[in-house]
Amino acid sequence: MNLIPRVEETKQGKEIGALFLSPGLELFTTVGNGPIWGEHIFYQSVTGPALIHFFLYVASGNDIYAIDNDGSSTFLGSVTGVTGEVNFKDNGGQLGIFTTTGAWLIGHDGMGVPLTGGTIGVAGIDYTDGDIIYLSPTTGNAAATAAVEVTSVDGSGGVTGFSISILNGLPLSGLFNLTPSIPTGFVQAFTTGSGSGFELSAPTFGAPTWLYQIPLPFDPVAGQISAVQQDGFIIISQPLFYIMWQSELLDMSLFLPLKFASASGNPTAITSMQQIHREIFVIETYNTEVWINAGTSPFTFARLDGVYIEKGTLSPASVVQIGEELMWLSQDTDGICSIVRLRGYEPRIVSDTAVTTIWQTYSDVTNAIAYAYQLGGRRYYIISFPSGNSTWGYNITDSDLLGVPVWFQLGQFDSGRFNRHIAQISTGSGTQGGLLSGKTILGDYRNGNLYTYKPNGLTDNGAQRKWLRSWRARQPGQASFDPIRFNALQIDMQTGIDVPIDTDPQVELRWSDDGGHSWSMEHFIPAGKLGETARRVKINRLGSTKRNAGLDRIFELSSSDMFPVTIIGADLI
Repeated sequence: MNLIPRVEETKQGKEIGALFLSPGLELFTTVGNGPIWGEHIFYQSVTGPALIHFFLYVASGNDIYAIDNDGSSTFLGSVTGVTGEVNFKDNGGQLGIFTTTGAWLIGHDGMGVPLTGGTIGVAGIDYTDGDIIYLSPTTGNAAATAAVEVTSVDGSGGVTGFSISILNGLPLSGLFNLTPSIPTGFVQAFTTGSGSGFELSAPTFGAPTWLYQIPLPFDPVAGQISAVQQDGFIIISQPLFYIMWQSELLDMSLFLPLKFASASGNPTAITSMQQIHREIFVIETYNTEVWINAGTSPFTFARLDGVYIEKGTLSPASVVQIGEELMWLSQDTDGICSIVRLRGYEPRIVSDTAVTTIWQTYSDVTNAIAYAYQLGGRRYYIISFPSGNSTWGYNITDSDLLGVPVWFQLGQFDSGRFNRHIAQISTGSGTQGGLLSGKTILGDYRNGNLYTYKPNGLTDNGAQRKWLRSWRARQPGQASFDPIRFNALQIDMQTGIDVPIDTDPQVELRWSDDGGHSWSMEHFIPAGKLGETARRVKINRLGSTKRNAGLDRIFELSSSDMFPVTIIGADLI
């Protein structure tokens, strides 16, 4: 717990590896009331094409913020339906926000004006009450549609009355143009009915705003809308269905009703979509399909024949891209709860029986949420289970070095127990455009705090941390049916380096002789003041196992004192 195993790459050191204190958290800024449900790096034109500026966009609860390099933030507006991870996707010129109840757009240059009314220029024919007419501008540089709802028609189905639809659009300025060019009219782009020919003239507009809702070709239901970008198109999933919808090229404000496709190899609900190597991985409940740009019409993408992965997920927020791989909490027709690492088209289970058994005791794993990051040349996959109040980490780099899964836990120690780690979402590493000098930005699940990892940090935003390591005293093959006396235990660990001045850190040792059901009293061992680099961390007279207690001792070492921990090994003397 809060100790990360790292392997010596040559495997020729004093030991093949050691346990290092996990990095601390340093506050970057605070936005809104939280929780932090989404982060995305995107650029905006600030003074025209001569300057491209990168911003970190964050979903804090239902509120959307843009954050600059110095931590200053701008409130952009609120969306609805944020009950879990928010999907941000951009096509290079627009940024989309996808939740459980809809989709919103932030244009390339930010501000725009919403349609509030207008005059019927051409009534059209064959409309009925309740039809939604999606409109495109006839003039100006608007990059988005608007929508109206028909409230009355004449004998030929011509529109005689309308209201602004709740899906009303927002004309935005064009690329690198800070001043919106307001349209003077709109024509029908498509409609939910069979009507045609409607035109809106003399439109009126409201006050400038940053966000507007994107008209969708389906009625949103309770379920996360997943989104992916490829070749300028945004593809979104219809919640609880296996249907995908495609936007217009470089315009995610417009999803035409005929541009859809079915992931129907084994038709179950699409839960997540990811892109790697210009291939779209469509992850469903029990399986995964791969789609590519085939240039077909009206839906541009087609399923890649011969590739079908028998692993899916019910935990969409667990799906994370790590370099050229995907990892997620998988499910198949057997219902097994395990972590899959997808390399190419080959899914490999990387969670061992021990951790899987623990996860299966949680009441709900569908709300698991994960992120990945890189620090010190090593890559990590971190997954939190809210229902289990726990956070688990997979050391990708060292698992590859050892050839076996390397797992650890992260946690916040509070009120005498370990709780899930406070960070649940991140930007990953290597952020674009030099934003934050490439630091990983993490979001808090309790509030609106954003943090950066501090490799040598001893606290989580000032909060005291605790680490713990437990292990069996006897190694495999040393089983004994006779009591064993333990004369002394020496912990091989770093001492006296970077210890805070005027502190005397201690480690706490206790043991169990019945498999962890009952424990001895705590014993405190000095771990070395500043400069005591040769300090022996040793304790004598540890008693013996008892025949009626199981004859199997477990040691547990921990500390909540602030000092950099590196544990190399332990020796029974």
